[in-house]
Amino acid sequence: VVWSPDEEQSFPTDFGIDQLLFTTDDPVGPVPSGYTIVDLDETPFVFYKKPRPSLTLYEGDVAVNDYSSMTYSEAFDALWEKASIEYPFSEMKAINWRGLYEEFAPRVALAQSSDNYQAWYLAMRDFAWSIPDGHVGLSGDDGGLFLQQAGGGLGLGLTQLDDGRVITHYLTQKGPAQNAGIELGAELLAINGIPIAEAAAAVVPWSSPFSSEHVLRLQQYRYLTRGKLRDTVEIVWNNPDASEPQTATLHFQNERDSFAATSLYYGFDRNAPPVEYKILEDSGYGYVRIWDLADDLNLIIRLFERAVIVFRDNHVPGVILDLRQNLGGSPMGTDLASYFTEESVEVSRGYYFSEGLGRFDTHGPPSKIEPNTDIHYNGPVAVLIGPACASACEHVAWVFDQLPQVRVVGQYPSNGIMGEVGRGQYKLPDGLSFQIPTGMELDMDGNIIVEGTGVVPDVKVPVSEETVFSEGDPVLDFSVEALTP
Repeated sequence: VVWSPDEEQSFPTDFGIDQLLFTTDDPVGPVPSGYTIVDLDETPFVFYKKPRPSLTLYEGDVAVNDYSSMTYSEAFDALWEKASIEYPFSEMKAINWRGLYEEFAPRVALAQSSDNYQAWYLAMRDFAWSIPDGHVGLSGDDGGLFLQQAGGGLGLGLTQLDDGRVITHYLTQKGPAQNAGIELGAELLAINGIPIAEAAAAVVPWSSPFSSEHVLRLQQYRYLTRGKLRDTVEIVWNNPDASEPQTATLHFQNERDSFAATSLYYGFDRNAPPVEYKILEDSGYGYVRIWDLADDLNLIIRLFERAVIVFRDNHVPGVILDLRQNLGGSPMGTDLASYFTEESVEVSRGYYFSEGLGRFDTHGPPSKIEPNTDIHYNGPVAVLIGPACASACEHVAWVFDQLPQVRVVGQYPSNGIMGEVGRGQYKLPDGLSFQIPTGMELDMDGNIIVEGTGVVPDVKVPVSEETVFSEGDPVLDFSVEALTP
């Protein structure tokens, strides 16, 4: 189904010599205004309109892989066989698929022979955790394991500074940590006799797995202060301006405030429109925040376009694009960047495993930033990113970073997950679902983009006591400074 605003538009009438659609050898013809159905099974294509057409829906290779009626072992074998071939980052991440099979297949078989759901869940969870990719995941009933193992908290949030020190940046009022005398800004030195950095490095977060080291480390410090209810932990710390360290034994209590406060998405406004914008009073810069790339895509484009028009018409000296908290959705980078270039820019190609070729291959032409001929903003742009900019959000940030007038600003890189997961959805027995990427994006030089590293800031905002306890927005302040001549 195609739509045209008028009768001046064209659309392919056949596949052309290469038998591919939307390539340069396609013959084209006029398409009528409004919605039109194109029958691609006819030669040449047939264009027609019907008020109530009957169309066959082909799910194709993005259909969910439904193994739910299989046994545990059958489902695991089928998943492993398919995923081990189609996963695009095996070489990059040195994944030993045969070794993983030999490790987890016996656990799955034992779960099947004993008809033990929890053993099945744990085998698949640990299998997912063994693949270092933030897009890999298992969903389903954990049987209360999370609450049993990590339901307790100390009322304590930790941040590792750039100089390596680990300090308290959050305290629950009258929580175990505050009652023990730990103050905001206190340096944590050891937990259970283990130096703090070493103790954190041994933590396996329940939000595993991760594609990047910086996100892993942030989550390790988050889960370092979680444990079983009523279990104890010995902490050594040094309060600000104290002359000597202190030691206390704390009990894990039923508190979630510190867990929420240390989330990457703490403060995320789920009720906000997908795009918000304004002109900053102090600096006069245009500010646009994209909260969501999975909402109404037409609405996202319209709101963003409206922001660019307002900024252009008010002659703002620069634009700040805030992507610091965005769960992803549609990779709209080339669409949104079209208002900021006057030249066509090829940026990347998508690759998937081809059974016919026995290797990863691309489909169709490169992804391009095509200039918007009606609306253009030619000033400098700052893009704000962080670990809570993930997946399609990172696509937007990376595409903008290909433009010469853009500077990326942040305390950390973005999340570092860029595998395409539409074809990697699996339904497993007893209500479990598994997800794993099957596609990857390469730049025009053939390099894997974003995955494992994230989009790295051009302007690194320090993680220091000054920025951690700032009452303002230090990342926004640095972006204004970066834009100011």
